[in-house]
Amino acid sequence: MHAHQEDFKSAKNETIELVSVLLKGMKPLHPSFPEIPPESCFFRIHRDVRFSKNKAPYKTNMGVALNLYGRKSYRPGFYLHLEPGGVFLAAGMFQPAPDVLGLVRAEIDFQAADFLKVLHKKAFQQRVSSLWQDDKLVKVPKGFDADSPVAEYLKLKSFIASVAYTDAETNSPDFPKQLLKDMKILWPFILFLDQPLNH
Repeated sequence: MHAHQEDFKSAKNETIELVSVLLKGMKPLHPSFPEIPPESCFFRIHRDVRFSKNKAPYKTNMGVALNLYGRKSYRPGFYLHLEPGGVFLAAGMFQPAPDVLGLVRAEIDFQAADFLKVLHKKAFQQRVSSLWQDDKLVKVPKGFDADSPVAEYLKLKSFIASVAYTDAETNSPDFPKQLLKDMKILWPFILFLDQPLNH
């Protein structure tokens, strides 16, 4: 890392420029987005190796959180992952705490029609193949109906919709425009997840 310090600084500066463009372009979604300092959106390059078999000290990607409530907030937002061969934009929330998870599940169950409406929008389905399934429960959580039209979504422990990009798309001058277009498509998903947390 020390030998490539200048390369890292150059890559980060390029990413800061991209994030600045995105924050300004996201103003129609919420007027507070342009006020977020781009530098505050970055996750650290150092890996937490305490509980990992992989002891490599540094990440191989740039990770950026575009969240109205701050990078460390539990509330839903955007995450941009930049790495050769692995660029993607994610929206939602990763493994929220049990009390927050309970609120979101209850909202999905109570507002099932509205939740499905968000997921079934043509633009959303064209860009998102499915929600993240990696930590899904086998059975519907206790207290919810297994026959609910949203039963499969109630099993989720994370609520993440993502769009992947090829290296060619990422290197295109139009990449920021495509990101902003996809953020607009994913924004209703974030708003739905955030509803029960506003009380």
